[in-house]
Amino acid sequence: SRGLGDVYKRQVQNSRRLITVSNFEKENITNFFKLKNKEIQAVHNGVNKTFTASIDADHIAKVKAKYELPEKYMLHISNKDPRKNTKKVLIAFKEFLKTATANHQLLMLGCKKDDLKIMLKEINAVELYEHIVLTGYVSDKDLPVIYQLSELFLFPSLREGFGIPIIEAMACGVPVITSNTSSMPEVAGNAAHLIDPNKSEEICRGMLKIVFNENYRKELIQKGLERSTAFSWNSMAFKVLEQYKELYKEINS
Repeated sequence: SRGLGDVYKRQVQNSRRLITVSNFEKENITNFFKLKNKEIQAVHNGVNKTFTASIDADHIAKVKAKYELPEKYMLHISNKDPRKNTKKVLIAFKEFLKTATANHQLLMLGCKKDDLKIMLKEINAVELYEHIVLTGYVSDKDLPVIYQLSELFLFPSLREGFGIPIIEAMACGVPVITSNTSSMPEVAGNAAHLIDPNKSEEICRGMLKIVFNENYRKELIQKGLERSTAFSWNSMAFKVLEQYKELYKEINS
């Protein structure tokens, strides 16, 4: 609303420094509020240690049974927000199945059955329903297992301020397909397969390449594991603390 926008504007104008989660958002804030001399620092988010910790076989078996996980599946986090680009994922998956001979499934988090059926009707792909698994609610302790057991992670969002799931998947040793827009290339670096999120054919080609090119798959996994180590909450906290220390010296000098 306009009133809320005015509140944010006053807060920005009255602040000495601003901290945001990415250089992409830093540029957006600078342009939106027409800032000139205001100092803005981009401090990246981190990945929770639960995504890097080893998981025992008993927990993996329980998660498989609890969510009835298929043997081979691709992972996509979805909701009603068009920004998550779920329709393009479904179209790409439909095209993927025309080429793939193995029994691949699409595992979707955060999507309800009725919403899925509506989307499938809208893209004329109701037959796809039998190849899709909906998990329902997934607990935080089970999510790393869901990631680790997936063939690849689909995150072709239309816009993200950061995109924590990208580094969560990488930390779990999963190859990632994500967008070449907004903050996502900044987060992914050269460790993900970048695509135009508006082109389902690019998403499909990425899926095919990762699934059927073992060398490329291993390359993305290794690069992703290395990339994820650059993002930690300890590092984030340290950088934010440094900003407060610098500002304190500035005020008291």
